[in-house]
Amino acid sequence: MVDDETKQILIEEISKFGNVYLSCLKVGVNKATYYRWKQQDEKFREESDEAERLGRGNISDVAEHALLQNVKKGNQKAIEYVLSHNSAIYRNPLLPLLRMFEDVYPGEGLIRYRRAMILKRKFEETGGIPLKPSGDEIKDTELEWYEKFIKGWYKEALEKPLTNSTDTVDSKSEKDKLPAVPQENQKPLDKSDSSPSTPSKQPGNNT
Repeated sequence: MVDDETKQILIEEISKFGNVYLSCLKVGVNKATYYRWKQQDEKFREESDEAERLGRGNISDVAEHALLQNVKKGNQKAIEYVLSHNSAIYRNPLLPLLRMFEDVYPGEGLIRYRRAMILKRKFEETGGIPLKPSGDEIKDTELEWYEKFIKGWYKEALEKPLTNSTDTVDSKSEKDKLPAVPQENQKPLDKSDSSPSTPSKQPGNNT
């Protein structure tokens, strides 16, 4: 017959990691026997339930520590897991986007995603993101590649009205332009002002 000391050793073992099977194996108690004790002994049931709860908490702490170690090492899956469970910004709808960035930038998906989102907000606040020279849309994963192009596009768009104004007909300023005189207000041309190359007919000079 198993004494109370053995039961106590088993409870302490379970409280370490919450695994009943491995704890029973280590102490040398059959798993079925453990559950029979829980049914027959109310005190043991209460203590063992508490030990299982503590053990699950302990193993969760161990797992969390290992997870954070993987995050520090830059493990993408660990990073996604932590973000999706701890930040509203990185909930499941964003995971496909993060994976898309990871496919384009292996090992740098999260960093590249953050940079792209910063650029996207910046350009949207400026006025939007122009199309590629080909006429296609610039994808989020391509924002870094087209950053210089987009900045140049905005610079040209802002300078164009100043340097290439279509409202200017010629290089003269408006004050240098004389208003056209209506035809009905023009005076008849004085014969004395005619071109000197055109001989004028004088009376009595017929040849």
